[in-house]
Amino acid sequence: MRRLAILLLAAAPLLPGSAGGQTTLSLHGGPNRTMLAEIHVDTLLLTPRKPVYGMDIGLGVTFQLSPPDDIYGFGVQLNATYAQRGAAHTVLGQRSLIRMHYLLFNALYDMAFPFGWERLTTHFTAGPTLGGLIGCQREFGGVDGESDYARPCPDGDYRLLEFGLILGARLELGLSDNFGISSGLQYHWGGRDIERRGDSGMLNRAISLRGGLLYTIR
Repeated sequence: MRRLAILLLAAAPLLPGSAGGQTTLSLHGGPNRTMLAEIHVDTLLLTPRKPVYGMDIGLGVTFQLSPPDDIYGFGVQLNATYAQRGAAHTVLGQRSLIRMHYLLFNALYDMAFPFGWERLTTHFTAGPTLGGLIGCQREFGGVDGESDYARPCPDGDYRLLEFGLILGARLELGLSDNFGISSGLQYHWGGRDIERRGDSGMLNRAISLRGGLLYTIR
């Protein structure tokens, strides 16, 4: 985690105009609901997939590019996040679950609006995400939960890189001039087929509920 923070801070000099505003560091995390959306599927052979629940946790840094006294602010947000993805289905009483582990890097446009109180702002974010697959397991078991076991996904079944878009909204509350908290939602729309084999393809889909701790450098 410390290396990720150093990497994000090192990008500050590369963003023109960031020195004229402020920089906000964030620690974010929370539960997610994920799904592997299938494409190019024969609907007669489709086994309905069910969502699974996991977690996101990571570090971020937001560079404010607009003047601090502007009513509406805009900036650039860089995030590095560990995220779980996956889906489950049941066939003939046998439950199968795919759980994938990604390290996601996001570069988001951040637009801030006042919320009627100077310490409370609403933010909307959007931008590309690039993910690296760092682990994958298949879990099997009966519907009643007995005889559960897990094994690594076969080598070569899934691509190591995926990309897509991130859309989000959050509220930020300043507790002091430097410290604050945030709460919001984020949607991950995967744009690349993550499967290397098979007649169908799969795309990552996830919605995350996020909370965060903020530290602002003015």
